[in-house]
Amino acid sequence: MNFSQKQLRQVAEFPWGEDIINSTCPLCGKVVKDCHFAFVGLDRINGKSLTILKLQELHPVTGQPKFCSYAPSAWYSKQKFARETTMDFRWYLLHQNIIPKSEDKTYDDQKTMLTANYEVPSAITEVTKDLLVFRKTGNFVNQSRYARCECVASGGGRVDVGDFGENGLRVSSYWGGGRYGSIGLAASRKF
Repeated sequence: MNFSQKQLRQVAEFPWGEDIINSTCPLCGKVVKDCHFAFVGLDRINGKSLTILKLQELHPVTGQPKFCSYAPSAWYSKQKFARETTMDFRWYLLHQNIIPKSEDKTYDDQKTMLTANYEVPSAITEVTKDLLVFRKTGNFVNQSRYARCECVASGGGRVDVGDFGENGLRVSSYWGGGRYGSIGLAASRKF
């Protein structure tokens, strides 16, 4: 991969200072550096858009981390959020797990749990975070839960990412923003 000088300048400095990294997380009460994961998001890799489907190509079923289902049989293989949506080329700082006590709430109720410095990430951002956390630590995040994302599938269901374990990372969708016991909210620090 080659990066332009402009791109390198964009990510040369980490945008959140030590005051934020060493502060108490308003979502869970831990120190931010202990409950968040930072990474540079890529919009392209080797000239191709870095989408969820491209991440599947880069993480085959024979290794770890992997996905639970793959295109073309994955339900989302024709969905815009999986085929077209990419991240911006910039730093991201995501809460590693779902927001504590955000399960069994509607999407609207979950969003009220976010402070002004947080937003709900896209599915590609949450998938990337999950894969990178595993690559760095060997730990699966959100093993028996799903992180609700901002993306909506063509049928109207909000996209959820999680239930990540030996069988792979799952990408799901549940109608609307209803209450589900295993679906909490993903959270990303605003840039």
